[in-house]
Amino acid sequence: MPAQVMRIVNHKMRDILKKAREGNARAQLAVALNYIWGSDSFKQNQRQARIWYKKAAINGNPEAMFNLGTMQINGEGGKTDIQKGIEWIRKSATSKRKNIFSETAPKLLSEIYRHGHYGIEKDKKEADYWKEKTKKKKNLG
Repeated sequence: MPAQVMRIVNHKMRDILKKAREGNARAQLAVALNYIWGSDSFKQNQRQARIWYKKAAINGNPEAMFNLGTMQINGEGGKTDIQKGIEWIRKSATSKRKNIFSETAPKLLSEIYRHGHYGIEKDKKEADYWKEKTKKKKNLG
């Protein structure tokens, strides 16, 4: 990348990082995504991504809730914690804020309960509940 473009990119990332440190959930999500994918300003680091996803999730970002939940379930960037992971995915699924996981979160919960993934006991009633939520979110979208 040309030097001038790098200066602009670095300035923009510093601005995002400043906002993230001030508690802006969208900026915190952006920092987490940069750590997940890596960028000119951030080396890939799942541990740091998980930390920033948690900050954004606590501040109400449903996309961060979903990503944090899946990282916890899979033990990415820290210890595996299936129950907490499912709790975060559930929060994402019930968020009133439209987001990219509006349909994916309830669908994943439905599959987890239908098939007993991750050692969770199969629960047809719970699976059907989340399947219905998926349909409702799809119809609202």
